[in-house]
Amino acid sequence: MLILEKKPFRFLELIKKAMDTMAIEAHKKGLSLEYEIDPAIAGSFSGDAFRINQVLINLIGNAVKFTHQGGVALKAMPGDQEGQVHFMVKDTGIGIPPDRLVKIFDPFAQADMSTTRKYGGTGLGTTISKQIVELMGGRIWAESKMGKGSVFHFIIRADQIKADKVETGLPVPDQKTPHFQTWPPSPGTPGRGYRGQCHSGQNTPGTPRPSHHDGL
Repeated sequence: MLILEKKPFRFLELIKKAMDTMAIEAHKKGLSLEYEIDPAIAGSFSGDAFRINQVLINLIGNAVKFTHQGGVALKAMPGDQEGQVHFMVKDTGIGIPPDRLVKIFDPFAQADMSTTRKYGGTGLGTTISKQIVELMGGRIWAESKMGKGSVFHFIIRADQIKADKVETGLPVPDQKTPHFQTWPPSPGTPGRGYRGQCHSGQNTPGTPRPSHHDGL
């Protein structure tokens, strides 16, 4: 049985940790890896950062696995309701057939046998992610087009708290002033929200850049 903790954390630190974890695999495949964080959620929150990170790793990991050119992008932004945070993981991968998409959160759901042999399946990652998201009072869903890629969305509830309750090595973000960061960080460049990139050193056209209500 999954049990959630409530501890102070910042989404910026959590997302950069998830991206660091997946960077090596993305580099091996020559994929770009990007993130963007809306400044509205750049402050401090209370929740289970470990479980949120687990969902991000599962979804980003699958996106990298099923993408052979282009890249993977993560965006975090406020949800439509107060206290909600909306995450999107978008890739330029092989896509998921409609009949399989409806079962993607079932245990050991696979795209098809040929895809499973080539890439491996999604295993329990999506199922566990669904359980975690629902425990956090949220929901998870996916959109996909064959040959175009997929977008996985999940929304969770997170309580914002005072910044001084979080002890991290990061400076306290300014929520009124947008920031831009390349990944690795290159400070001092203005832009919208927190953004970062992890490149393999080669040109990778077609990198997804999700907008607020982006889809396929």
